[in-house]
Amino acid sequence: DLSSRELRQRNDDLRTVFQVFPDIFIWLDETSRIIDVRGGASGAFTQIKRKDLVDKLIWQSGLVDDPAPFAEMFCKGIQEVREFIRTQDRQAITCEIRFIPTNRKTTIVAVRDISSLKAKTDLLAAAEQQYRSIFENATEGIFVTTFDGRVVTVNPAYAEMLGYDGPEHAKKSITNRGAELYCDPADRLKLLRALQAEGQVK
Repeated sequence: DLSSRELRQRNDDLRTVFQVFPDIFIWLDETSRIIDVRGGASGAFTQIKRKDLVDKLIWQSGLVDDPAPFAEMFCKGIQEVREFIRTQDRQAITCEIRFIPTNRKTTIVAVRDISSLKAKTDLLAAAEQQYRSIFENATEGIFVTTFDGRVVTVNPAYAEMLGYDGPEHAKKSITNRGAELYCDPADRLKLLRALQAEGQVK
């Protein structure tokens, strides 16, 4: 058991953490009423004020963009990525939400802003889509292989050049590019050594 002094020290430590932590933590009672809010010291949640939220049902607090799914999340205690709304300017932000049941008939909702991560993911997806479009529609033959000669992927132009029915046919048929496509497999070994030494081969 912890002494009163140790408990006070733990509470002081927690207050210190909440004063610098960017995430917010929302304490709910068994009816989903907000009983406390901590954190949000920096970033997207600095506009959220404890006094504006305490004693309100969380899905009627103006903090949540769509009450129905959030109510379902609370009842089931599931984790989900959703959009929240800042209480002051009501700007939608993408958040990761975790429900943490306690042994005192309360639930802690941990909310993390992942807007920047989502933006980076969206940019990566857009770049991947652009690459895929170039890869699929290029008139030049493009292929990707491992160093040991296993074909990872080929584009339609490459499959057509070699007389295959399509990329999947070529990928399944060519099991060793060096042995099956080079007149002299040693030529591919020379190419690989040059590639490793120079970083590119023309």
